[in-house]
Formats: sequence, structure tokens, C-alpha cells
Amino acid sequence: YQACYKCGGFGPGIIRRLQVMKKIFILLIAILLLFTGCKSEDRFEKVDMEYYDYFDTVITITYYGDSRRKDEVKEAVEEKLKYYHNLLTDYEGEGVVATINREGRGDNKELVALTKQVLQDEKNVDYVVDLSKGKLFRLWKDAILNENLPSQDQIDAAMKTGGPDSVEIVDEEIILKNSAQLDYGAFCKGYLNDELVKLMRDLKIDNYILNSGGNITVMGKPAANRDKFTIGIQSPFDTNDYVDTITTSNMSVVTSGDYQRYAVIDGEYYHHIIDLKTGYPAHNHKRSITILGPSAYVCDFLSTSLFLKSEDEVEEILKAYPDYYYYTVYDDQTFTCSEELKSILGSFNK
Repeated sequence: YQACYKCGGFGPGIIRRLQVMKKIFILLIAILLLFTGCKSEDRFEKVDMEYYDYFDTVITITYYGDSRRKDEVKEAVEEKLKYYHNLLTDYEGEGVVATINREGRGDNKELVALTKQVLQDEKNVDYVVDLSKGKLFRLWKDAILNENLPSQDQIDAAMKTGGPDSVEIVDEEIILKNSAQLDYGAFCKGYLNDELVKLMRDLKIDNYILNSGGNITVMGKPAANRDKFTIGIQSPFDTNDYVDTITTSNMSVVTSGDYQRYAVIDGEYYHHIIDLKTGYPAHNHKRSITILGPSAYVCDFLSTSLFLKSEDEVEEILKAYPDYYYYTVYDDQTFTCSEELKSILGSFNK
């Protein structure tokens, strides 16, 4: 053995070392397979999650990936929902908006940044949406919920509050004037979706659907062999059906319609989209408008705003939002849409 070792053969010491190295090599292969063959991104399981206690709606999230992470993901999402529910929707309790409305001012950093953006967008649509009109919006919300019309005096009083220039940002603080009351309801669920997209990115989840009360965001792909999601545009005439479909990914799709929250009072139909010129729910032959684009907040804001606009005004306003497209359904069951949208609509691609 010693002779063989000196001339380059295998002595007993070398053989033992080779055997040990072989065992180590096999162990390394096993570890490598463990960490590569079972990576989260290699698993493409459908995981559904639902939340019922936030934003006065049902929020559903479906992701495609590792189902073993469901508890981790669900807990992280719920923390975000709690935070944004408190930030944007609590108008009567101890939430951020409720506190600002009571005190007439507040300096929450994130709400200040959002409010700056909203004030600019309000100018772009000639203030058909106005976050300072909280008293009027909640007057109608209560009326629809309780099926009891507000009096004309109540409407007139609410109409006098808020308005353009009644919300100011001074030294990174929100200042309310003219008895303004903040209400972020016209776009808060869209903003929520955008923030959930950031969370999912942090969680390294690439393929999912967010549905915040009909505000839908789709990212990635729905199956290993499919690159796009197909989203139905709900019918205003039969909410169990859809009027069209959109096939897309990495986009948000938001619909505002007169059929979503409404009440029939004394034989008359009242819904939640308020015309600030009259103080009453809008009646303009539209039943719904759907907006598609990269930001759910912008889609949400535009869907409410453009519901209150004529067709020509819709086209003109969208020039300032070049990556956003519309689909409008009218009460005679006809529709119009952006030319750019037709390539991904089911009705044009049968």
C-alpha cells in the first residue's frame, strides 16, 4: 500500500478520506435538493384568504405559491388592514380621520402625502369628487343604510360645508376650514390595494389577486401555464352575471356603479354616488364605469369621478392619465370604451 501511495496509487489513508468525502458530497447534494427543489417559488398552489372586519366590505386575496406560508401571509395582511382601516375609514371612533375631523387639523405623515395627491386629482376633475364633503357623503350613507331620506334642510346645510380650498396642507399638517369633514371613501380601497401590492412584494409573493370590495388588482399569473387573468365586469342589471371580460395582468380594475349601494325609498331609487352640484345621487343614464390602469388608487378615484362626467369629458380628463382606460355601461344596456381597451375585451375577441 505504501508503494502504491508513493507512486500515486491509493493507500488506506487516501481510501478512508475518499469515503468520507463521498459521504460529505452526498450530504451536500441532499441539502441542495432540499433548498432548491422545495423553494416557495417552485410551488404553485392556490391559497384563498378572506377578511370581513375592514373597510365595510369583504376583502379577499388569492395567491399562487407555497400554501405552507398561508398563516404568515394572512397575519401580515391583517396587520396592514387594521392599520389602513384605522387610518382611512374610522370616521366616528378614534381613527386618524375621526380625530382630524374633530380637531380640525392633524399631521399624520402618510395621510398628508395622500391628501396632497387627492387635492391635485380633484383639480383635474373639476372637483366632482371632493374629500372635504364628508358631512354630505355620510348624510346619504346613513339615508341609504336606514332607507330614510334626509330632509332638504339637512342637505342644504351639508352642501354649505367644505368645498375647494377648505382643506390645506400647512407645514405638513392638514388644516380644515369651513366646517369641512374629511371622507376618503371615493378612493380608499384603491389606495389600500396599492399598499397591499407593496406588502406582497416584501413577502416575495409574485402571483395573486386582491379584491377589496370589487376593487381588483391582479399581479403575475394565475397558473403555471397561463400568463393573464380574466376579470369579469359585473352587470348592473344582474349582479350574478357580467357584461364583458378583461384579460390582463399587473393591473387594477375598479368599477363604480349605481347598483352597488342603493335603496328604494318611497318608490324612488337612490344610490351612493353624489352629484355635488345638486346634493343628490347622480342621474345621468350611466349604470357603471370601469377603469383599468396600473394604480388601484387612481382607478378608484377616476371611476367615481368619471361616473359624474359626460362621455366627451371622460375622454378629455383621461388625457392627463394616459395609462388608464374606461368601460361605461348605460341604462339602455349599451356600452362605450377606450379604443385601447378593445384588444383585451372579451366582447371584441370572441
